[in-house]
Amino acid sequence: MKYKRNFIQGFALVSILFIASAVQAAGGPATGGASPQPGLGGVIVTIKSLLDDVVPICLVIALIYFIYGLAEYILESGETNKKEEGRTRMIYGTIAMFVIVSIWGIIGLINETVGITASDNTVVSPAVPS
Repeated sequence: MKYKRNFIQGFALVSILFIASAVQAAGGPATGGASPQPGLGGVIVTIKSLLDDVVPICLVIALIYFIYGLAEYILESGETNKKEEGRTRMIYGTIAMFVIVSIWGIIGLINETVGITASDNTVVSPAVPS
């Protein structure tokens, strides 16, 4: 029993370190260190840059929760109660990842529609064509 718990903890630690290094290699904040413009556009750009930093972290947490549930499901296959807990964790982890990615996609679609770009930190207001 202690072997299984140590295996799960070790697997979770290795997963956290691997995923954290992958996220670190993906890049820094979307603003690039530039100060946002004043007004509503600056607020929108600031919120977008915060979401760009927080969403991958939330995804990593949901993925680790799923992996922990998977390890519990596999290693505790003899006990029905523990197996059910692992299955429930996997389902919740999958739902969390789906919701996070869906909201991230919807926000990205809105940003593209409104004209918010992360490269120059400007908001292009829609105008009536002349």
